[in-house]
Amino acid sequence: MTDFFANEAATISLFSGAMGAFFGAVGAQFIATRSDKKRSIQLEINKTRSARAICFSICNQYLSLKKQHTKSLIEDYEKSRLEVIEKLKKHLPNFEMTINFEANMHTLPFPHSLVKELQNTLFLNVSLNEKSFSCLNALSSSIAALEETIKMRNEMISRWQNEKIDPMEFAYSFLGIENKNGQDTKYKDTMEGIKQYLDDCIFFSSLLDSLLVQHHNKLISNKIYFLSKDTRMYKTIWVSKEHKDLIPDDSEYQDWLKGFVTPDKWYKQIWMNRKNYFCF
Repeated sequence: MTDFFANEAATISLFSGAMGAFFGAVGAQFIATRSDKKRSIQLEINKTRSARAICFSICNQYLSLKKQHTKSLIEDYEKSRLEVIEKLKKHLPNFEMTINFEANMHTLPFPHSLVKELQNTLFLNVSLNEKSFSCLNALSSSIAALEETIKMRNEMISRWQNEKIDPMEFAYSFLGIENKNGQDTKYKDTMEGIKQYLDDCIFFSSLLDSLLVQHHNKLISNKIYFLSKDTRMYKTIWVSKEHKDLIPDDSEYQDWLKGFVTPDKWYKQIWMNRKNYFCF
């Protein structure tokens, strides 16, 4: 009898020890996994904040470029071109008439872009969704296209300044207006490209800024890993009318935005497809 109780006590002790070791190992593994996951999310939060700061800086760079250089340059160019076209209409087909206008021959600077730093920060450390990834690609492409277009314009300006050219030939080439020798639209196309690509840079950097704010706030809302209150980020709001005038309207990019539709809630999907689920 004594041996029976001794064996039973040893069995219970062995079983309790095994269970304790098992649940202890499981608990330790759970805590370690949870800690690793929290560190991973915290790293992504920090990198998202860094990427947002870079994105804001990029947007500001192109807003400054538009405000200080291209806005008045392009507006004056388009105004001069329309005035000359209206004047020519009244004197056609006299291509030899005198054309008077003011040509802005200043070269344009190109800001140092931080887009490579932004790409490295996001691609390596942040889990981008489809819309954010496409927005980053569109921004990168727009910056490269703007840089090339500004370079083309500066080269044309430099050539005109250093070469002897007939004033009338220069006028028709500069304004992209047809004359008896045809029509040279290279400079006009370049000006239109600068206007469009610069707006693209501003729009996509501003949009990516908003998407990164949403992603950051989604990460810190994870109550499993962040029991304490963390700092939320808020979308950049351009208060001044001057900034609002510089930022292109969303309506100009509806074709691009329509490619990313937010899926309906599960219950709405069921209701919309009720005929497939239920026979009524």
